Amino acid sequence: MRAPVAFILGPVAVQVAGADHHGGTVRLTVTHEDLPADQYEGTAQGWAKVLSSLKSLLETGQPRPISVLCS
Repeated sequence: MRAPVAFILGPVAVQVAGADHHGGTVRLTVTHEDLPADQYEGTAQGWAKVLSSLKSLLETGQPRPISVLCS
């Protein structure tokens, strides 16, 4: 079974003194479609771990250790 995944990157506007400013903040939206109902929860938990590791990598230069991801 195929379950397409889409990744969308976009700027996040921050309100400063009543005006929108687009700084270095980016929003990542992940859409994983057509999942069988019995796979939804596990897949959602998996994406949370992968995206958390990606966030750590982007912020610190180091991904989260595999032992943390698998626990």
